[in-house]
Amino acid sequence: MRTFFDTLIRNCIGENKNPLYIVRYEDLVTDPKSTLMGLMGFLFEQKDLEGTNIERRIDEVVAQGSKAATTYKLKDTTGKFDIHKEKYTPELRQFI
Repeated sequence: MRTFFDTLIRNCIGENKNPLYIVRYEDLVTDPKSTLMGLMGFLFEQKDLEGTNIERRIDEVVAQGSKAATTYKLKDTTGKFDIHKEKYTPELRQFI
């Protein structure tokens, strides 16, 4: 894995073939606004996004908290274990 990252960094940064921007999951969790502002600035090749629609949209997403990752309303049955267990034969129930 180390060889892969060394090659990736050499090709992207050292030889200026492709731009590279690394986002850590931890940064998205601990400081989502500045992490997303940095990522969007990189993607749109803008150093300052203050006052733009991008910043407004990032503020909206960050304000949602964990709900921002929900793409649809979950069913009431979601998250319950063995809800369909009775539909399986006794032989298959042992694996549930």
